[in-house]
Amino acid sequence: MIPFPQIGNRVAVIDIGSRSLQLVVYADFGRSLVPIHREQVIANLGKDLKESGILFPPGRQLTEVNLGRFISLVREMNVDYLALLGTAAMRDARDGMDFMKHIESLCEIPVRILSGAEEALYSAYGVISAFPKAHGFMGDLGGGSLEIVRLHQAIPKEKVSLPLGPLVLANQKNAHDVIEASLSSLTWMIPDQPLYLVGGAWRALANYHMEKRKYPIPISLGYTLPPEEALKLCRKIMKATPDELEKWSRTTAARKQTLSLSAFVLHELVEYMSPSEVIFNSYGLREGYLYSLIDPLEQMKDPLLEGCAHFNRLNSRCTEFAQTAFEWMSVLFPHEKEEVQRLRLASCLLSDMCWMDHHNFDDHIGFLRSLSLPYVGLSHKDRAFLAYVLFTRYGGKTMLDQEEEAVALLTDEDRENARRLGLLLNLAYILSGGTTQILKQTELKLKKGILTLSLPDSLENFEGFEVKKRLNRLSKALGVESKLES
Repeated sequence: MIPFPQIGNRVAVIDIGSRSLQLVVYADFGRSLVPIHREQVIANLGKDLKESGILFPPGRQLTEVNLGRFISLVREMNVDYLALLGTAAMRDARDGMDFMKHIESLCEIPVRILSGAEEALYSAYGVISAFPKAHGFMGDLGGGSLEIVRLHQAIPKEKVSLPLGPLVLANQKNAHDVIEASLSSLTWMIPDQPLYLVGGAWRALANYHMEKRKYPIPISLGYTLPPEEALKLCRKIMKATPDELEKWSRTTAARKQTLSLSAFVLHELVEYMSPSEVIFNSYGLREGYLYSLIDPLEQMKDPLLEGCAHFNRLNSRCTEFAQTAFEWMSVLFPHEKEEVQRLRLASCLLSDMCWMDHHNFDDHIGFLRSLSLPYVGLSHKDRAFLAYVLFTRYGGKTMLDQEEEAVALLTDEDRENARRLGLLLNLAYILSGGTTQILKQTELKLKKGILTLSLPDSLENFEGFEVKKRLNRLSKALGVESKLES
């Protein structure tokens, strides 16, 4: 193990929480983290902590055994940097420090027990790393605590850690009064602001909601609900019987045991805060801790573009072609907004993703891969936009039902822009075969209602049937005439 992660290193974080012990291994340390291994053990280390004052003995044993496995696995996976982080249960228990020393002696790796303020800060960093322009409030529900942070222009401001986790509230008869008293002390909370939710229990609520409404993008990261719908979801979970929850397939049996309490805490929080919207997030403490280690200049990079650039390096025949195609078509986007430009560049970086797939499936594979990107910094509408671009780039015509439903999230204007971008890429690849030096010698022009593709004399043999057909298809999508000249 090295003392500090370097850009490009394989890194891992083990989170010793009040409810669960979790390991996540990431392929590369940098602005865009890609998890390659996840594992969780429900140890309930903080069970009955308020009454006993000590860590739950069976939880200690389960944590110790599985920590040994996790660390052995990390070493075999050639991880360069490993962080062991303890949270609420370990910092609050009388025997928390003794257990930390015991773990360190067994594993020969230091354990860092986070203060409540540190846990809140790193969870907030997790939100900021996923949503670079985040503002409003972050709420992170763990087994033993609820962290709340005010975010101002993507900077953590006031923060607090409250003992309001499901394991703490499980035996509270006056839970409503306890939560209300805790929240009422936070004078810096203001209404009508976005609320970003962190924590596995709340992600489970998002998964439940998506499953019930048959939502076409079943990804909790960026899933957004109006506050009224979030409250309705919480009430439904709170009223559900154990048998009703048992029929739900997308969560574990252990998670179902605390789901009602987790919904109750969220209900109280949303009612008290009156947020403008509720945004679910899968980036939290672990990702935020790693984000805090990155150089400030690295933090400022766009996580979506960094992720797509990494994907391009791994999955393209010619990595330089993406930038060449981006510049080649830029003449058609003279007054492009920044948010549109970044999606266009992301599309170019992803545009060769299916070169090894069978041509009968590449349009649908391109759609699904784009829709399910493991990267952050994009909304669900952004995912649908990229997916439609790649579907069109690979010549797709007839969409599957789920694809239609995902594209329905877009406005008519966004849908048309995605289609035009896909047709541009479709033309670029058939014209050049994905070869940078060929595309650089050609030029697109749009003047007086005519789209012209110019080829130099050296490429006069490149005026093929498919080139003319795809140029004509693009011009129709743009509402102009087309012309091929050499």
